[in-house]
Amino acid sequence: MNDVLSFFEGLILVSDREKLIDQIEMVRREIFAVSNSETLEQTLKKQLSESRAKEFFLYLSKYKKNIYDGHIIEEILESLRGKAMDLDVVRLSLAIDMSRSEISELHTKLTEQLNQRVLLDVHIEPSLLGGLRLEYNGVYLDLSLSTRIKGMIQPSR
Repeated sequence: MNDVLSFFEGLILVSDREKLIDQIEMVRREIFAVSNSETLEQTLKKQLSESRAKEFFLYLSKYKKNIYDGHIIEEILESLRGKAMDLDVVRLSLAIDMSRSEISELHTKLTEQLNQRVLLDVHIEPSLLGGLRLEYNGVYLDLSLSTRIKGMIQPSR
């Protein structure tokens, strides 16, 4: 999985994975539309940001096969897509909307705690009042202020 880390570095949210998969699909379509006068790298740069195009090209170049063979590239891209789809998702309900940097920090901490890369599926639920709810692999953790208040009002018997 180390060979795909540059692709997954910026993946924090489920929507980030969707964007990556869209890019993979676009590259797959463009591979067969490359004109004879254009290199693969030039085609990628026209369709993606320069940094993302370089990531794709470097990723493809790591394979010792002929990376100019469209069918081989398609296999490699399908493998990358599969790895992206295999990432586990943590459903996160927040009382308030957080900035991208705050969500990134939370993502980093969860990744460290779980000892694996995950994606966040973030939902805003103002009824939580504060804190968060987290669902992952069948585990449900409610750290919301609304639940704490309910616990104070209705003590367990």
